[in-house]
Amino acid sequence: MDVYFTGLFKLLYVYAEQASLFYNLPLWLTDPANLQSFAKKGEKSFELSLPTEGKTNYNKALEQVRVYLRSLHGGSDESPSWKLLIALRFVCVMTAILYKDPWITLTTSSLQ
Repeated sequence: MDVYFTGLFKLLYVYAEQASLFYNLPLWLTDPANLQSFAKKGEKSFELSLPTEGKTNYNKALEQVRVYLRSLHGGSDESPSWKLLIALRFVCVMTAILYKDPWITLTTSSLQ
């Protein structure tokens, strides 16, 4: 079970590390008030440009995390089989359709 927490914390760390990318975005894209004023101007087209370095670093960090996460589950016996996951998803969908009770649906979906 600690494998899942290790992977989760690694993924959260990488996302926090990449948060500086948001400072490179245009202000109208990150602030809803500026987006409304941008939309009111009636411009039909716009150009979004970011530094290539940010894109490269982000893609590289995600690739490293992907490799790391796959290595965590290399020979692990604690991961459930894909047939069990499909059966749980089917049960979740069927309870949502048949019973229409959100608590039962949330309970079955949390088993996944």
